[in-house]
Amino acid sequence: MAHIGSKKERTKKVVRAGKVGIVVNLLLSAFKALVGFSAGSIAIILDAVNNLTDAISNIVTILGTVLANKPPDAKHPYGYGRVEYMASMIISGIILYAGISALVESVKKIIWPERADYTTPTLIVVSIAIVVKICMSLYFRKKGKETDSFALLVSSVDARTDVFLTGGTLLSALLSLAFSIDIDGLVGAIIAVGIIKAGVEAMKDSVGPVIGDAVDSRFAASFTEFMLSYEEVEGVYDISVDDYGPTHSLATCHIEVADTLTARQIHELSRRIGRDAYKKYRILLTIGIYATNTHGKFAKEKEEILAIVAKHPSIKSVHALYIDPKTHFIDFDIVLEFSANGKKVREALAHDLAEKFPKYRFSIVEDVDYSS
Repeated sequence: MAHIGSKKERTKKVVRAGKVGIVVNLLLSAFKALVGFSAGSIAIILDAVNNLTDAISNIVTILGTVLANKPPDAKHPYGYGRVEYMASMIISGIILYAGISALVESVKKIIWPERADYTTPTLIVVSIAIVVKICMSLYFRKKGKETDSFALLVSSVDARTDVFLTGGTLLSALLSLAFSIDIDGLVGAIIAVGIIKAGVEAMKDSVGPVIGDAVDSRFAASFTEFMLSYEEVEGVYDISVDDYGPTHSLATCHIEVADTLTARQIHELSRRIGRDAYKKYRILLTIGIYATNTHGKFAKEKEEILAIVAKHPSIKSVHALYIDPKTHFIDFDIVLEFSANGKKVREALAHDLAEKFPKYRFSIVEDVDYSS
């Protein structure tokens, strides 16, 4: 949720990084293919194919970033930011397809082996490829963090995986030259499995934001600290973030304020917080209000209620606790473990509270912790 500059600046950086990736991966693919075919090495040829799919992935990254910057319209008032996550899913699909195809070819090579002819130029090309891929991984990681581009971060992981996979190819070549051991098909299979694994992990990470991930715990902690910096705010709860792309997020939360604040004071406070939250996190914030009893009142009753709640281990926390002495009404929210049976927990808690406070009525609302 950090400030990543304007959409225009961000797009330029992502597109530039994508172009660098395309050029480098195409050059690596061409060199590896040339050496692989001349040496008859399926491992190097598959490595070349992997670089080619990396170049295609970079193209998808560029297209996804550009399309994601289309302005909102009547049909899509939240904009097109999630197109970037869809682009990441496509990249993951390409990686998976390449891995499965590579595995099929490698198995064929294991069943019907053909002697690979490795030479000194082969080793040089493979060694250079490893160094280049290390640099590419670091480059994509840096640019991905600068721009909050998930596709670039996936490309960084993919490049880092390639380092180990290409290292396997180098090992195969060295063993072939030194001991005349032919494990080219086996290494190709290992490379293929590594590609498939990377594709599966990338797909899982790409689908997450579309389904709806939990709010990042680091952001939740930082956001809570930010909200509590306002003197009037006595508690922060129900933090939720709807991610519509790296540059467009909507957030909601509830804050607890003294029941003596006027509507005008609450209005001014929420407006001030909303402006500051956008400056700091680039989020559009909607704030709900919980009233808390004026300091000192009902302290004993609150302690007793919290003590009763603490006897129920499936309840993670309590908030929005308010006691109305005129209506003899007490309401609060409870956050449960996801595995808990909410109905049973509420009924048991209501029974315990009724025994302790027979003159009061209770409203217990089951809440969800959206933070990881």
